[in-house]
Amino acid sequence: MWTEALSTFQVIIRNKMFSNAGRLKVNIGNIYFKQKEYHKAIKYYRMALDQIPTSHKDVRMRIMQNIGIVFVKMGQFGDAITSFEHIMSERPDFKTGFNLLLCYYALNDKDNMKKAFLKLLQTELNIDDDDKYLPTEDAHSNLILEAIKNDSLRQIERQKRQEAERCVVTAAKIISPCIDVTFSVGYDWCVEQVKASNHADLAHDLEINKAIAYLKQKDFGKAVETLKGFERKDSKLAAHAATNLSFLYFLQKEYATADKYAEAALATDRYNPSALVNKGNILFKQGDVEKALEYYNDAISNEASCIEALYNLGLVYKKLDRKEEALDCFYKLHAILRNHPEVMYQIANLYETLEDPDQAMEW
Repeated sequence: MWTEALSTFQVIIRNKMFSNAGRLKVNIGNIYFKQKEYHKAIKYYRMALDQIPTSHKDVRMRIMQNIGIVFVKMGQFGDAITSFEHIMSERPDFKTGFNLLLCYYALNDKDNMKKAFLKLLQTELNIDDDDKYLPTEDAHSNLILEAIKNDSLRQIERQKRQEAERCVVTAAKIISPCIDVTFSVGYDWCVEQVKASNHADLAHDLEINKAIAYLKQKDFGKAVETLKGFERKDSKLAAHAATNLSFLYFLQKEYATADKYAEAALATDRYNPSALVNKGNILFKQGDVEKALEYYNDAISNEASCIEALYNLGLVYKKLDRKEEALDCFYKLHAILRNHPEVMYQIANLYETLEDPDQAMEW
C-alpha cells in the first residue's frame, strides 16, 4: 500500500495548480520514515519546509521535529540537536526539550545536559490555573463548573500537564548519575533547579524517586534517610514516605518500626492500599493471619487491581487451607499479570494439593 500511496502523492504534487504540495511532501516523508528509508524522509521533509510559508510556524516546527527524530534514528545526534535547538528557540515544548536532552545524553555532553534540563524547566505549559475549577458562591457558576470540570478540554489540559511532569521527572532520573561526581550530587542539583522553577511542586516527587533509586541500588540506609526527611512535610508527602519506610523496615525485619510507620500512613489516609498491605504483612508475620486477611481485603476494596494485596491474600487463603478462594485470587492476578511465573506456580501448586494433576501439569 505504501507504493501506491507514494505514486498517488507524486502525481498530485506534479500538478502545478495544486497549492499544498508542501504538506503532501510531509506525507511522503512520513511514508519513507515508516519504510526506514531515512535519507529520503529527510529529503522530503526539507522540500516541504522550503514550500511551507514562514507564517505557518506550527507546521514548520512539527516538520523540524520530524527531521530531528529521523536524525536520532540514524544516530546523527549532532544534526538532531540542531533541529531540536531551533525548535526550543522558536516555539519550545516539553517533548522537544526532552528529546534534546536525550541527544546530549547520548553524546555524554554533561554541560549541555544541564542546559537542556534548564530549558525544559523554562518551557511554558500554557494552561490556565486550576483555580478556575474551584467552586464559588454563585450556584449558576457552580453548575457550569460541574459541566466543564471533566470535559474534553479539561482532559487535554490534564494530559498536557502529565506529559510535562513525566518529561521533567524522567529527565532528572536520566541525567542525575552523569552530570556530577555521584548520583546523589547530580540528583540534588536537579531537585534544586526544579524547586527554583515553575514546576516546584514536582521537587517532592523527585525526592521520593531519589529514595526509590537508592533502593534499586540496594542502599537502604540512604533510602531511609531520604524518606525520613519527609516526616515533617505536608500530610500527603509524609504518608507517602511513611508507606515506603514501613516497607523498608519490614524488609529489614524491624517489625515494630515497620508497624509504627504503617500506622502513621494509615492515620493520614485510611484508604491507602499500599499502607494497608504493609499493615497486613506485619500482622501476618506476627501470626495474626485472620487480621492480615482483613487488611488485604480492605486494600483490594480500595484498589481492585492491587497486585501485592491479591498475591498476599492468595497466600493467606492457602495457609488457611481455603484453596478455592486462594485459586480465585491467583486467577485474578493471572488476568492482570499474564504468564507471570510465580502466579502460575501458585496455581499449579494449588491444583496439585487439590489432587488435580492434569490441571497442575497444564499450569
